[in-house]
Amino acid sequence: MALKSVLVSALLHFSLAEVVDYAQYVNPLIGGSGPFEGLAFGGGDIFVGGALPFGVAKVGIDTYEPNVSFAVINGGWTPKGLVTGLSMLHESGTGGAPKYGVVSQMPLVGSLSSSEEGAPGTINILDNRTYWQQRVGDDTARVGYFKTQLESGVAVELSGARHAGMMRYSFPTSNEERHVLVDLSHYLPQESGGPSSQAYLGGEISLDGATYQGHATYEGGWNDGAPFHDLLLRRVRDGAQ
Repeated sequence: MALKSVLVSALLHFSLAEVVDYAQYVNPLIGGSGPFEGLAFGGGDIFVGGALPFGVAKVGIDTYEPNVSFAVINGGWTPKGLVTGLSMLHESGTGGAPKYGVVSQMPLVGSLSSSEEGAPGTINILDNRTYWQQRVGDDTARVGYFKTQLESGVAVELSGARHAGMMRYSFPTSNEERHVLVDLSHYLPQESGGPSSQAYLGGEISLDGATYQGHATYEGGWNDGAPFHDLLLRRVRDGAQ
């Protein structure tokens, strides 16, 4: 009887050990910053966003560090960079030119235009310099989840599953117009140009109620890859994807 009790106790202990959530000890921000305060240069150029281990969807912000010609942003995230979009596919730690940063969305607050002659303060959807955003406060990142706040007042929450991602936007309570821009031509650029730069080759998108779908083709990137095709199917509900 004593031996059986010992065996049962050992099995129970083993079972309890199996359900420990080790993900709570993971800090996805480690390796994202380099030796220069607020810059990614010299760091690991890692992906920071909503993703699960070995998951296909790596949902994160794409950023631009102004006046930094040597920046490498193959993971999209930088400590203080301006947010230019939020996209589903990223690479992490390649150490070279960026890859992916497709297909992007961007939550916008304000009046829209597709002309450079729009009224002052109008967002020109053809020029992301008119709507890129600083972040307010610190980013929150844990396994499968990422959160940040844009200067426009929009709170962004990103989550990744094995084969899908979710984007949730909480817009400020104001009378300003609210939009979500879907930009097929968006990708992570290489700051210095060169043969490893990415290129958008074309695509199309259609809207059916709360669902949009389409496809786009891109080429290049850190591996000088042949053209690849990205199919998209998104359902928007109550301001969230």
